[in-house]
Amino acid sequence: MIGVKLLDRAGDDTDFVEFGLEEVNYIDLWQPTKFSAKVPCHHTQHGSYLSLHTLKDISQAYYSFGFRSYDQSTVVNENKIEDVVPVKNGTRIIFTDGSYVVIRKNI
Repeated sequence: MIGVKLLDRAGDDTDFVEFGLEEVNYIDLWQPTKFSAKVPCHHTQHGSYLSLHTLKDISQAYYSFGFRSYDQSTVVNENKIEDVVPVKNGTRIIFTDGSYVVIRKNI
């Protein structure tokens, strides 16, 4: 699993930690802010880590695996792109399995 540090975040790649489920002592729900949704927090002997719950965290944590943020609501695995086609409302990204997503910007 990849989680983001609960405490002492540096704002860079060191905030993201890979850990195995066998390392987890317990999981509870944690609410980052008063008005946000609760997310799972995994507590290990090395620290506590939140499940990734924002696209910003996901795109940063999975960057080395080929994932990039393409617009405010879509993170794309560039390793799976077959074709990129301009369309009226942005860009259609076609994947190797034939599926696609339309992003709201032109690339």
